[in-house]
Amino acid sequence: MQILVRLTVAARLPGDPPQIARTSVDRNDLFRREPIRPLRLGHVALGCVDVEEAKRFFIEGVGMRLSDYVIGGPFMRFETDHHNIVLLPAPMTLLHHTAWKVRNVDEIGYGGTRMTENHPERHAWGLGRHAASANYFWYLKDPAGAFSEYYYSEMDELADGPYFWDPAPGGEELPVAAWGSPAIEDRPLVPEAMKAPILAESRPSQ
Repeated sequence: MQILVRLTVAARLPGDPPQIARTSVDRNDLFRREPIRPLRLGHVALGCVDVEEAKRFFIEGVGMRLSDYVIGGPFMRFETDHHNIVLLPAPMTLLHHTAWKVRNVDEIGYGGTRMTENHPERHAWGLGRHAASANYFWYLKDPAGAFSEYYYSEMDELADGPYFWDPAPGGEELPVAAWGSPAIEDRPLVPEAMKAPILAESRPSQ
């Protein structure tokens, strides 16, 4: 499997809209009738065989900055989001997950509930909160065999510059999650492609 990375220079995206403070209280607001519409794609996680070589490409070639290492994978960013690309050790190249930013924790819960109410098999892991990035999350299995994540973090909005997430020298690696609901599997975020890899050398010769 190969993943094509195509880079283009485009106009800067507008910033996320500011949160609007409530001026009234209405419990009916909890019963939305519109589906959740993510603000944007926040990050992509890729599985790769040579993590260090791929990290060198994105940092030295593309110009990203390193934010953290978590479970052996570098989290890298362009600006003030904690990460835009994550690289994870894998026996093959694969798309691990895409992450879609929503407006608050309530939208994560509402969106995840809507996604799983008729398809409980879509649930992978959540609700929870990551430690390094402080993102609230809910992971769902997508039809392609990877995962999609609803996420939100006020920490990204508080980051005041491109150096906010630079790791402290000699700092300890943080765990994957600060807290989270029990996962339905021991390893909930292992894509099907990694559970049953199809290796070219295992195919019969023609």
